[in-house]
Amino acid sequence: MIIDYPDNIFYILLQRKVYLMLNFFDESDEMTMAVQVGPDSEVVASSEDEKIDNPISAAKSDPETISVAKCNESYYVGCKDVVKYAKLAESNLMDSLNQIIACNEGVNAKNLFVVVDESTMKYVPGLERYGVQCTQYVVRESDGVDDIEMDVQVGPNEDEVKVSEDPQVVNPVDAVKREYNNVVVAKTPDDKFFTDVEDVQKCAELKCESVIETLNGIIAANEGMSAQNLSVLIHPNTSKEVKDLMESAGVNMVIDTDEI
Repeated sequence: MIIDYPDNIFYILLQRKVYLMLNFFDESDEMTMAVQVGPDSEVVASSEDEKIDNPISAAKSDPETISVAKCNESYYVGCKDVVKYAKLAESNLMDSLNQIIACNEGVNAKNLFVVVDESTMKYVPGLERYGVQCTQYVVRESDGVDDIEMDVQVGPNEDEVKVSEDPQVVNPVDAVKREYNNVVVAKTPDDKFFTDVEDVQKCAELKCESVIETLNGIIAANEGMSAQNLSVLIHPNTSKEVKDLMESAGVNMVIDTDEI
C-alpha cells in the first residue's frame, strides 16, 4: 500500500468537531466497561487485561500493510517494518522486500530506499550486498530552523505540493506513520478492533500529543470503531506510565499470549 503524505490540517480541524458526536476515550475520567457473559446475558465489570492471540501480527503479515512513502520519484520503507514483516512471514529480508515491491505499483528495486536507524544499521552490509539502497535520516538541532520543506506527491493527478515538516518527521516514512488512518488496525469477524500500543505511541510521538489523543484520532479515522470495541495490544516492555494512562481513560488493554 503506497501512502502519499498530504497536508491534513483541514481534516484534523474537521475531525475535532466529529469528536463531539462519537464515543471516545476520556483522558481524565475513569471509566468501567461492562462485558456480557453467559447465556443469561449477565453483565459484569471487567478491568483486568485479557490474554489473546495477536490479531495485529496476522494483519502485519500482509505486505500491503507495510507503510511505503513516496517522495518525488522515490519510495521509502522502514527497515524495522521490513524486519518485523520478515519475521512474521517467516521470510528473509530480500524476499520480504520483493513481496513489498510486488504489491506496490510503481515501486522497483531502483527507486526503493530502505530507511535505517542505529538499531537497524547491522542489516545494511547484507542489504547493500544485494544492491538495496539504504538511507538514514538524522535529525540535528540547528539554529533558527523550525521546519523542513519536502516535495510530496498527493492526489490522483500526482500533483506535487510543498509540505512543511518539523524535524521530527523529516523521515518520509515517519511522515506517513504520523497519520491516524495509517496506523495498522485489525478487525475480527465479530466487529472488534485491535491496534498495537507501539504503533500508537509512535504516532503520538510524531504528533507531539498524548496516547489518548492519538487513540481518539484513530477511532475517528476508522468507520465502525469506538472506545468500546477497540482493544490495544500491550507488551511486557510497555511502560507502567502508558498503561496507567490508558487504564485511567478506560482503554481496553490485551496482552499477546506469544509474549507471556
